Amino acid sequence: MSKQTKKTIQVQIDSTPNVLNQFPEHAENIKNTFRQKLEENLDEYIDRYKQLPALMIHSGQYNELLLEARDLFIEGRFYSCVAMCGVTAERIAKELLNTCFLLVKDGDAKIPNDNVCRVLERIDMDLIRELLIKGEIVNDALRKPFQELAKLRNDYVHARGGNPEKDAKKAVEYLHEIIKHTISIFTKFEVKQGKLVPKTK
Repeated sequence: MSKQTKKTIQVQIDSTPNVLNQFPEHAENIKNTFRQKLEENLDEYIDRYKQLPALMIHSGQYNELLLEARDLFIEGRFYSCVAMCGVTAERIAKELLNTCFLLVKDGDAKIPNDNVCRVLERIDMDLIRELLIKGEIVNDALRKPFQELAKLRNDYVHARGGNPEKDAKKAVEYLHEIIKHTISIFTKFEVKQGKLVPKTK
């Protein structure tokens, strides 16, 4: 007679959605659980928030992405934070390319329409970065932050991240270095006597 061996499997279960759908009266208890968890982590949230630089930027499609990237860092969701920092930097670069691109025909220049912009969106990020640098739209010093952030983003998007907290801090630093020299209000403006005024050459 052969011996039978017991096998065990490990599983992860989240039955809360079922509880919420089948027993709505338990929603308040679950809300309290969320509140307690938030309260327990508030000090850590504040500590991480203090690590972020203040922002004053021009508006663009990157705004919500940037806020989400910063929120993910504050909340300690480091894996997602790295990926979102990379996505935000890419969005910034693409918008810079779209706004500086002109189409010229028979001597007449015109701003690309939505159809053209959709084609520009498909250009590889490495090429976009080099176009911006070679076209002197951004400083050559931004090549490293763009490249390093892209490497981190690719690692985490493909589940190869090794040290999420450390890498999230790096990603945030690279992103804000890019912001400082591209979409920051202070690239072209400065504060004088409490007022925001254009920089003088």
